[in-house]
Amino acid sequence: MLLQNKLARKLFAESTEQFVQQYQIALNLVAFLERLDVFQLERQAELLQNKRLHEIRHLAPRTLKCLNDRAGELFEKTVAASFPIGSDRHWIDAQQFLKSLQHLGESIDQREINRIDFRLSGKRVCFRILTPTTHHGWGGHLLFRYKGDLKQCGYYLSSKSR
Repeated sequence: MLLQNKLARKLFAESTEQFVQQYQIALNLVAFLERLDVFQLERQAELLQNKRLHEIRHLAPRTLKCLNDRAGELFEKTVAASFPIGSDRHWIDAQQFLKSLQHLGESIDQREINRIDFRLSGKRVCFRILTPTTHHGWGGHLLFRYKGDLKQCGYYLSSKSR
């Protein structure tokens, strides 16, 4: 919880007693918590967030390239507080982040969100219409599974939006 929740870390740094009371921490963990280094805890939380953003950058490189230096700030602002679990956690993280960006009006590469949605859906075949964005023009996006691998094809009517 301390690595995931910035407000909890802040309360812990200010007052361990208030943190223990507010989060109803078991008494046998209090001695352990009192030995934690707040600076190291903040550093580990920062590294974890950077790792999550690195994984998203791998799954949605075009979208994150367009965000430049704002990616970290937008990630923290939107989905950094949620922590998906399981083997698909990086895909879920990327999906939540791209959908949050879309909701904020940021330009995302629809092919990337289509691929992520398709990967998480478990469907065998999917076709999506691509509308013009910064990343691509009008077209279609075919996604399918072949021998367990995700494959995709793009069909474009124009190269960029006008």
